[in-house]
Amino acid sequence: MEVYVTGSSPEQAVAAVNDTLAKHFGLTRDWLQSYSYSFSFEEAYRHLFRVASGLDSMVVGEPQILGQVKDAYRSAALTSSVGPLFDKIFNRAFTTAKRVRTETKIGYNPVSISSMAVELSRKIFGDFDRRRSSSSAPARCVRSRSSTSRRKACRNASSPTALSESTPAGGGDPGDTLPFEEIPELLLKADMVLSSTAQTSLLLTSGSSWRDEERKQRPLFFIDIAVPRDVEPEVNDIENVYLYDIDDLKELSQAHLSNRLQESERAHAIVEEEVRRFGDC
Repeated sequence: MEVYVTGSSPEQAVAAVNDTLAKHFGLTRDWLQSYSYSFSFEEAYRHLFRVASGLDSMVVGEPQILGQVKDAYRSAALTSSVGPLFDKIFNRAFTTAKRVRTETKIGYNPVSISSMAVELSRKIFGDFDRRRSSSSAPARCVRSRSSTSRRKACRNASSPTALSESTPAGGGDPGDTLPFEEIPELLLKADMVLSSTAQTSLLLTSGSSWRDEERKQRPLFFIDIAVPRDVEPEVNDIENVYLYDIDDLKELSQAHLSNRLQESERAHAIVEEEVRRFGDC
């Protein structure tokens, strides 16, 4: 969709774009105006610099946003929709985002629940490569940080799952997924359990058969990110067993978010510096 705008003011240009979008998508102009906003001149490229740098995201410092901006720019370029001015603006936005990433720690601490689960387990158990884990949750986070041995359990072990497909070489057979019934036996060998099922009842209780002398008092670490929970809270009372749920991880996430917000002040300063530089061009 191409929109050609002629007019003497930014307001006329915005109105023309809104009219075209409303007609193309079958929307009313009033509805579109109530859910959109516009910027002109310096405010426009300041906004782009902020978005590309992850400063305008729900999660401050979110790295995926920059990739989305680059994809949008690439798509526009492939359709010859990027003129010399837009080319300069977007490339300066990418430069700004790179500076923010290298000169601040805005993206240093992870804030997603899955990332928090992996970080928490690393703090308690140390190097993943020395441990075994039973994983029914954020396998991709574990995969990116570890070559540890992993086993998976799901309700229907015969069906292909994204978890199975994401298991890397060296981390077990991608199809080696166990049924729920074998979880107690698996827990006798595991050091860490990441649990995230859609069950409405408890999957593990303090009285389960996995409490066996075969573990020989080895620590067992549960990270339960299921809602409702998979693991009974009383499991945490068992000797050498440690249970963390999604509320614990949210507290850690908030602490990291606070650190990001502090770093964002430095990031905003970088953005303003790049805005001034671009305005002087």
